[in-house]
Amino acid sequence: KVGLALRLGISESAAQDLIDKYYKLYPTVISFLEESAKEAVLKGYTSSISGRRRYYALPNPSDPSFKKVRGSVERQGKNMKIQAGNADTIKQAMIYVLERIKPYDARLLLTVHDEIIVEVREDQVQEVKPIVEQSIVDGFSEFFKLVSMSTEALVGDCWLKG
Repeated sequence: KVGLALRLGISESAAQDLIDKYYKLYPTVISFLEESAKEAVLKGYTSSISGRRRYYALPNPSDPSFKKVRGSVERQGKNMKIQAGNADTIKQAMIYVLERIKPYDARLLLTVHDEIIVEVREDQVQEVKPIVEQSIVDGFSEFFKLVSMSTEALVGDCWLKG
């Protein structure tokens, strides 16, 4: 709650209220995160939706540092599943983009978090734009079947963080 309060510029009690409301509104998400934390400690790793693993080093439970390290591993285990899920979907989307833009004078330049930056000849932008959008949707849908996804490609002379 302290970190949230600082990031949002609110009191710790207001931050705690937000956390409590979140837990009440999304109990399944909270359960998922708690299971991810337990998995990280019990197995020593967590797996992404595509099966990639992140391993954690935990000291022996009798070690004085165990409790502190365990808390860190639990936080990392919760975060890993979400961050890695995003990485899995964007990697799949990149594969689709690369395959689908071959007929065009276009190239995938880079990714930034959940964004794919494509350079394309100006007269082909309107053809390539929906290809990139659909590739991102398809990359997401490859792993998340029950959740719909939409995206919007923005066109500009250069990439700007929005």
